[in-house]
Amino acid sequence: HGESQGIDISSEFSLYIKCRDRFGHFMPDYLLFDVCVNEGPDKTPARLITSYPKSGGYVSYDSETFHLKILTNELATCRWSSDDSILYDDMVNDFVCNDTWGNPSSTIGYTCDVDLPINQSEGAVENYYYVRCADQPWLGDSDERNKNVEPFEFVFYRPDGKISIDS
Repeated sequence: HGESQGIDISSEFSLYIKCRDRFGHFMPDYLLFDVCVNEGPDKTPARLITSYPKSGGYVSYDSETFHLKILTNELATCRWSSDDSILYDDMVNDFVCNDTWGNPSSTIGYTCDVDLPINQSEGAVENYYYVRCADQPWLGDSDERNKNVEPFEFVFYRPDGKISIDS
């Protein structure tokens, strides 16, 4: 995350990894990762790894809300709006991001959850949501936090009616 969090690694080192498959067979050779760590300020905002459900899906016709889970590559706080022009600091709708640094709740990233409202207008409805995140939550409201300039866009569709069987 650009910050050591008390761990002082600022050099080059090699990491050797030996893998074993599910049948217990080891790889004949080690995998070698040469790593160079240069500690410095974090200048990159959090990236979205994935979401559940994926953008572009449908919600139930009767739903008033639905649950969205996003995973980010680093610890962050995230907010959403239905207006893509609202910046992170001006967004009023927060995700619940309970992970802690070094302890993501998923093996692939840090998790944030929210229940989003569904537009109940008549007919088929597109529901757009725009998400922005700010990394390094331990810095509080500091201007040093990196915030997404471009929002992550999500769209979910509500069908124009209930499914009905005619015959």
